[in-house]
Amino acid sequence: MEEKIKAKLTELAAQKEQALAQLNAILGAEQALKQLLETEVITDER
Repeated sequence: MEEKIKAKLTELAAQKEQALAQLNAILGAEQALKQLLETEVITDER
């Protein structure tokens, strides 16, 4: 039983790491889009 619990905890930890990596990728993409939009606005204003 203890081994099953340890295995599940290991699996959940891996899923957590994957979710964090995905979140960081999304946040990075959001930042890139914001910068791109700001650049477009500045370009349009000129």
